[in-house]
Amino acid sequence: MLICFFLLLSSNSLSKFTRIIGGNDADLEKYPYMVSIRTVNGEGHYCGGTIISNRHIISAAHCFDKYHHSELKVFTGSILSTSDKPNYRILDVNIHPKYTGIISRLSTLYNDIAVATVDRCIEFNQFQNKINFPSKNIENEANGKIIGWGMTHYPGKISEILQEASVSILNNTECAKFVPLAIHDGQICAFQSVGVGTCVGDSGGPLVSSNGEFVGIGSFMNLCALGEPDIFIRVYYFIEFIKDVMSATYFPSCSIS
Repeated sequence: MLICFFLLLSSNSLSKFTRIIGGNDADLEKYPYMVSIRTVNGEGHYCGGTIISNRHIISAAHCFDKYHHSELKVFTGSILSTSDKPNYRILDVNIHPKYTGIISRLSTLYNDIAVATVDRCIEFNQFQNKINFPSKNIENEANGKIIGWGMTHYPGKISEILQEASVSILNNTECAKFVPLAIHDGQICAFQSVGVGTCVGDSGGPLVSSNGEFVGIGSFMNLCALGEPDIFIRVYYFIEFIKDVMSATYFPSCSIS
């Protein structure tokens, strides 16, 4: 699921790190771009991420708040959050320059996006491959999937098996009626029903459209699947930032395609 840490805002418990509740076991061949970001000291799954090239992973910027990138590893090619191979060290992380990590009523983790460069080429196959970028902005009321190893109930443990759940995209204005914070154009709200949603451990993981495009990055939720929308970073809004980072960190020995 998508939640890992909690911040308090008034009487509400607001989590930067989220999980998936009310989902089903996922098939890795459907989501070969899914990665698990873990600490090198063996504490286990920490955040989700998405393969966008054979040298680049995208995740939430707040996933790099607590740990320096040298303290984290990327694990690919497995449906299990406990698998030990393949894994990659992170050489560098490009966090959006306007990200502050601040949660307030006027700022809900705006620009919560980071592109990480791994230490060697990811060899693409049926179990590890890149996702497709969005061809256009996702429409309100469109259907999508959330994916992750976050908690399947709260309090609880990180899921060992990758989970998926269906959601619908909400209009940001409508979403703001349920979330006690401002919603920015660079964010997406997704919701299905009470009992389905993100929680600890799902941060940084993808929101995927019905045609398999990468439309969102798990950012935060207010309550774990208790009837409020989950908030994602809108990939289409940040597509130029992403592509600029990829171009600037190109490696001749490893194509970014």
